[in-house]
Amino acid sequence: MKRSAVRKRLIRLVEKYKIDDVKFLMSLDEYEEPELFNYYKEVEFMKKLEKEERCVIMTEVALDLLDRIAKAIQENDRSGMYFVCITYKDWDMYEAGELAVPTAGVFLLPCANKVMKKMKICKVESREGRMAREWVRRLGRKDICVVESITKELGRPEKVYIGYQERKGILSIGNYM
Repeated sequence: MKRSAVRKRLIRLVEKYKIDDVKFLMSLDEYEEPELFNYYKEVEFMKKLEKEERCVIMTEVALDLLDRIAKAIQENDRSGMYFVCITYKDWDMYEAGELAVPTAGVFLLPCANKVMKKMKICKVESREGRMAREWVRRLGRKDICVVESITKELGRPEKVYIGYQERKGILSIGNYM
């Protein structure tokens, strides 16, 4: 399966859930984290590609979605207090081969300033965080950074966050590092 065909199929899947719909985004009054796909079988077709390549493609599609969401927020929310980024989780299922890619979601948080200060995010230390950082690097996105939240009991990230270093009109990961 060609990279372009995989990308198109992922885009259709993401568009199906209308995560970047302005009405949805502006109706939120608290945290929301919709996943880019709802069923693992929806992304099974990606297993035909090399493991690293499918993650790069998923990250590319996720960052395209992030750009559309950020633009919609900038055009419709003048508070500048909206936080948005991509999350990756379910690393253990990905490593075990049960998932084609880690579960990707969009972390949406209106009026984020107080909540974000309480989040325990840190610079990338884990292997999972380094992998996500490499996917972003391969895409050439210098405006994007990767951070994580480490669960001490597991010794691995609960989630890896991929978001803007800085972006006018929204709160960015760079604001909290």
